[in-house]
Amino acid sequence: MTAVAKITCPNFDSISFARHQRPRDIIAWIVATEGRRRMLSVMKRRGKFSWLYLFPAIPLSLVFTLTACGLITGTVELDQETVEVKRGDLGTSISLLGQIFPRQEVSLGYSGSGVVKEIYVSVGDRVNKGDLLVELDDEELVAGLDKAKASAASAEAAVEKAMTEYEKALDNNHVVIQRADLAYQMAQKDVEQAWTGVEDASRYLRKLKEQGMSKAEIAAAIQRVHEARAVYEDAELRLKDTYWDTLKQKEEAAAQIEAARANLDDAQAQLDLAQASVRETEYALAETKLFAPFSGIVARVDFKLSARVNTQDLIVITDLSELHLEADVDEIDVVNLKEGQKVEIKLDAYPDLPLPGKITFVAPTPTESEGIITYLVRFSIEDDQGAVIKPGMSATIDMVIEGVKDALYLPNQAIKEVDGQKIVTVRGKGGRTEEVTIETGYITSEFTEIKSGLQEGDIVVIPRESK
Repeated sequence: MTAVAKITCPNFDSISFARHQRPRDIIAWIVATEGRRRMLSVMKRRGKFSWLYLFPAIPLSLVFTLTACGLITGTVELDQETVEVKRGDLGTSISLLGQIFPRQEVSLGYSGSGVVKEIYVSVGDRVNKGDLLVELDDEELVAGLDKAKASAASAEAAVEKAMTEYEKALDNNHVVIQRADLAYQMAQKDVEQAWTGVEDASRYLRKLKEQGMSKAEIAAAIQRVHEARAVYEDAELRLKDTYWDTLKQKEEAAAQIEAARANLDDAQAQLDLAQASVRETEYALAETKLFAPFSGIVARVDFKLSARVNTQDLIVITDLSELHLEADVDEIDVVNLKEGQKVEIKLDAYPDLPLPGKITFVAPTPTESEGIITYLVRFSIEDDQGAVIKPGMSATIDMVIEGVKDALYLPNQAIKEVDGQKIVTVRGKGGRTEEVTIETGYITSEFTEIKSGLQEGDIVVIPRESK
């Protein structure tokens, strides 16, 4: 009797086998199995059995039989990729491109022309606030200032003289008014006295007539009345003349005041012009000198000694006491940023040296350029870790804007979904595998939080279709 080697798979299930295999593996398995079956059938019909005929089919069928058995009993193929369940912070991050800027920087220059008289600094010099940097030739301006001051002094004297004349006119007007009022009052008194004389003479005439005096006495009394009336009329004429004289004197005095005031105003206007000329000349003289507005380093000097300057010539002072990054952030990302938020900074010059930083300023208003809205965001470098950082360097700023901390997580491709459940294939001891249902949480573009079903360090098989 001939013995035939038989390989058995105690837990073999063809349906389960087919569900776990790729189409090409299933086809190969079918071909191997069917080939072995037909060869055995032929040899039985011939009444012979030879290991020589069976030998070519044994390796192929053996391989696929073992493969099928391995899958069904929970072993994992050697070429399948696995990942380990890890613990750590998981979140959505954004990356920004920024540039290093000094704490402050200023470009100083001249708005007008002039010849450089003296240059007191060179590139790289350290200066303090208020230090004189550059000075232009000021000879003409000094002469102009002296002339302007002389004109101002003359104008000031003219103002003083005009003021004196004005005050004199006011005093004279006061005297004229007093005298005119007094003359008018005296003229009024003369009129009143003259009228009293008329009334006295009239009463005396009536008395003589009542007493029956002689015609001569009555005639004398009548003459006295006429004389009193003449005195009264003369007093009235003088009163009218005094009135008009008084009015004229007052008008002349007022005109003198107006003329004196006009002279004073003109003199004051000339003084104002002269003083303005002094100020302008002093300003122009001050503009010949450039001073450091703050302490820092001289970064650039365009001026040449004895050369005429132009508006393009500059001297640049940079304060390197504190460096920071600035980035333009679009309106979608800026809503997730706030002052004090931690970031990671990688300078292009030090790509392998991440530096800690934080947000120090988020602009409240946007900047628009070619229809694109951005917001200025400023970042500080908390620890330079010995890196040589210079203004103008480029950097990448990475920050987590949302997520979870100290979470278990897996790559997204390690998880498959079956009938609405999240399932992973866990490899245990001896290479055996087991499908485990898990509960997921926060998801990023690369990783998924594992809330239950797995432990840190578990080995998970990545499904073939995910590769």
